[in-house]
Amino acid sequence: MNFMKYLTEKIEALCLIIKKRRFDIILYKLLKGLTGKSLFSPLPFYLVIEPTNLCNLRCIACPTGTNKLNRLARSMSLQEFKKIVDEVRSYIAHIDLWNLGEPFLHKDILQMVRYATESGIRIRICTNGTFFKDIEYCKYVVKSGLYYLIICLDGADHETYNKYRKGADFSAVIKGFELIYQAKKELKSRKPIVELQFIVMKHNEHQRQMMLEMSGKLHADVYREKAVGIGFDGSDFQKVAKEIFPRDTSFNRNYVEKDGLFVNEVAVPNSCSSIEYYTVINSNGDVTPCCSDLASFHIMGNIFRDDLRDIWRNGKYQNLRRKIHADRKSLPVCGTCLDGRSNSFGKRTYVKTGPEPGG
Repeated sequence: MNFMKYLTEKIEALCLIIKKRRFDIILYKLLKGLTGKSLFSPLPFYLVIEPTNLCNLRCIACPTGTNKLNRLARSMSLQEFKKIVDEVRSYIAHIDLWNLGEPFLHKDILQMVRYATESGIRIRICTNGTFFKDIEYCKYVVKSGLYYLIICLDGADHETYNKYRKGADFSAVIKGFELIYQAKKELKSRKPIVELQFIVMKHNEHQRQMMLEMSGKLHADVYREKAVGIGFDGSDFQKVAKEIFPRDTSFNRNYVEKDGLFVNEVAVPNSCSSIEYYTVINSNGDVTPCCSDLASFHIMGNIFRDDLRDIWRNGKYQNLRRKIHADRKSLPVCGTCLDGRSNSFGKRTYVKTGPEPGG
């Protein structure tokens, strides 16, 4: 039965590709299957789509929370989101539905999730976890078809947690974990997979073991420790870095302290896997190469004006790829990116193996 469903979905996807005259995709899949080689794809394999760049918190290292984001506050409309999904539904299998904002602030976020899910696309969302206030809403989250839910919890108590997550309620986030689990259990659903994400910083690194244990008590499926990032440069960067960079330097994104300043001295290889397989779409439709381009220095085009396929292969994008392969370290946005470098982003992951809700 599962195989027949899988086969039916694949046939439907193929028919949609043919209907849209996407013969480049058919040729790409055929050549890749026959040769087994890594070929340049006619579209990215997955997308990061920003539903909104608004947030209800004031996290001290975030360009949104500190009012340092250099673009206007905006939420993508449901129709704009549907346009993107309609364009890529025959190819894209995965979308990360967040970037520089809190996704659950968007009034249509669950409609977005459902539309993409019904189009055969898996959706992953990262949230500060402050919006899961009642069981009925959490049931809507589960029923939407959301595949993966990351809830950020950067401390084992209110005082530690609020040193970074300014404006958040620790107890409300804890309750949110419990309500999501309850909703999954009542609906006998294994999805969404729930990850407790813990950003390791100076003020909370002593709680790592406590957070691992807490993730089990909160019924998280995955516990992940993440390297801290700072979304802006200059003197403000140095000030925040001194405040939050942990003593465990493996969580400092390759920064080392030298003469009282944090500098990035780790070699940057002339390669990048990200530039070949995914792209970011901001809430205003601007397409940027990756999530490291927080200030949108490299705008490749706008999806509300042009097809993603045309943007993905345009001269501007190709020139950026060539520059990365020739002299990647010359690009400021590549300075803190961990792709291909010594430390891996969120490298410590513990997957829970306890009983599933409804099991």
